[in-house]
Amino acid sequence: MFSVSGSVPRILLIDDDIDQITLLHQVLKSIGKVFFEQNSVNALKQAITVRPDIILLDIQMPGINGYEVLAQLKRDSATALIPVIFITAHDSIEEQLHCLRDGAVDFIAKPLQPSVVAARVRTQLMLRNRERQLVEVYRHARVTLDSIGDAVITTDNECRVTYLNPAAELLTGIVLSDANGLPIEEIMPLRIGTDGPPHVNPLRLAIAEDRVVGMALNCQMKCRNGQWISVEDSAAPLVSETGEVIGGVIVFDDISESKAMALKMSHTLQHDQLTNLPNRFLLMENLEKEIEKAKQAEDKLGLIVLDVNRFKLINEEFGFDYGDILLKKIAHRLKSHLRNNEMVSRH
Repeated sequence: MFSVSGSVPRILLIDDDIDQITLLHQVLKSIGKVFFEQNSVNALKQAITVRPDIILLDIQMPGINGYEVLAQLKRDSATALIPVIFITAHDSIEEQLHCLRDGAVDFIAKPLQPSVVAARVRTQLMLRNRERQLVEVYRHARVTLDSIGDAVITTDNECRVTYLNPAAELLTGIVLSDANGLPIEEIMPLRIGTDGPPHVNPLRLAIAEDRVVGMALNCQMKCRNGQWISVEDSAAPLVSETGEVIGGVIVFDDISESKAMALKMSHTLQHDQLTNLPNRFLLMENLEKEIEKAKQAEDKLGLIVLDVNRFKLINEEFGFDYGDILLKKIAHRLKSHLRNNEMVSRH
């Protein structure tokens, strides 16, 4: 009814008055499964055994009173978070404040009114269920954020850090315990390009303007070890249910490796793998540009085509490895004669 898992709520009554226990049982049995304990000295042990969703605790009992029982419950990690409703014969303001200050979530004054008891217990069970749902959502979100490869940082609405996932700790070089509460600029200083000017963190704009903001192109972040890395990211505001901006989140990634890989791939596609000379694709691209420049300047353009005579016989006589060495030497010899940015290409 009220449990996240769908199980019936467990209600524990701690009271020495059997008539009161009987009355409460009649009222609450339709809401959940009711357990009871008359001896206040055994209350903590019973609470640990039953693991109730809520406890109704009488204040005036022999042995130890309700306040002392509550103190025991709060000191034990197994029972500290269980909501407790006090049952009291005193309804003065001082008594009410005493109950709430000690950690009770509510109190019910005697003589008990069945409808009031049922309503207050239902309310606290719904609140507890809502709390469990939020904890479950938070746990799932935390596991997800901790597992993804992108770096994630969240802040409050003043851009002070509240969370870093492991990927963000790795990229920035600072752990959450050290970063917590620091301005975002201290965790991820940014600049435009190599040796460029400082760049405002997009999270500032996202929070100030309540919109998603991307990082500028060619942006670099300074790590804790002093190294600058190329990053790309986007920042967004965190908005409450009422529409108020309460913080922000920035997701970013190190693109230095991917940029290096892209450059390597581009080089591979445009160059001969054996001699590292431009291949025919890069030759034709540059040749078109040079022809156009020569036309505009009313100049002439030279193109020389070379071939290695009887190269097939060299491969057959001495082997392909020797032929490859010969081609590399020829490429090196030709490149050594370049003087005015000429291009040598191998087909």
